[in-house]
Amino acid sequence: MTNKELFELANSNGQGETADNAFKDVKAKEIKTPTTVLEISRDYVEEFYRNEADADERFWIKKRIAELTREFGKVNYFSKFKMEFADKFMSDIIAEKQVKKSLLESLFDIDDEEF
Repeated sequence: MTNKELFELANSNGQGETADNAFKDVKAKEIKTPTTVLEISRDYVEEFYRNEADADERFWIKKRIAELTREFGKVNYFSKFKMEFADKFMSDIIAEKQVKKSLLESLFDIDDEEF
């Protein structure tokens, strides 16, 4: 076997497809724009970084990921990062927080309705 054949064998997925081709298929998928913070994925952030972010935005993304990873760990940083990312770049998808009335305010409202 040639070196090229050995390399392809080592990098195939067992179905005659090389890892390079499989990777191209994955990257060819269109990544949809998130409509909620929960939908922001690592793939979307990478796509945003690659295609839309300017130099300052790229620096901010890398810096925040580094800081949050140090603070929350490699597993737990991403949920915090998604919220900050959405706040900075996609503020329109952040739902406005509904200020819930206190129990006392609700009771006053009931009194006002009765009279």
